Amino acid sequence: GGLSVGIGIGLQNMVQNFTSGISVIFGQTIREGDVVEVGAITGVVKKINIRSTMVETFDNAIIFIPNSSFLNSTFTNWTHNNRRVRKEIAVGVAYGTDVQHCLALMLKIAREHPKVLFYPEPTSYFINFGASSLDLILRFWVREYNDALSITSDIRLKINEVFAAEGIEISFPQLDVHMRTDNDVTAALAQSDAENAPAEESREDREETKEQA
Repeated sequence: GGLSVGIGIGLQNMVQNFTSGISVIFGQTIREGDVVEVGAITGVVKKINIRSTMVETFDNAIIFIPNSSFLNSTFTNWTHNNRRVRKEIAVGVAYGTDVQHCLALMLKIAREHPKVLFYPEPTSYFINFGASSLDLILRFWVREYNDALSITSDIRLKINEVFAAEGIEISFPQLDVHMRTDNDVTAALAQSDAENAPAEESREDREETKEQA
């Protein structure tokens, strides 16, 4: 009986992956060459089989993903329509900084990069009053998904360089800590003893008066 149950569960999984493979192949939800993200796995689809899909990660690892994973859960296909992708860069500047000037500089940097698309055009926004910074964001589009990381790095380097030249401080979380030395603690204890001394003396005087009575 146990063997029959095990065989039944195994066949059920095989049939599920088989039917899922047919749905994936004919449904065209993913195609060879697409960049997909399934859970914590991101990579390029190399081959779609009946039971599983072969995905090559950017670390050159080959992972076989059951086809049922593409139908039973949510996944991301970054290049289903085309390989164009939008990227974002968040920057926090110190309070008191000219926000309009910062936004204009960020836009200028993005527009001057040769691999950033003119349309849709880059945009920059002032999004929030942060705890330690004025929060800005730059959004831009690149034509090729594989170039997105290097282009984002180039623009971050340029923003850091231009802001430093303009005297604009890129903010970071700060915490003020007040340290008390041993002398401060001794002084506080001495002050506390001085405040409590009259009360103790008056209590002793009352007890002495009661004894005399």
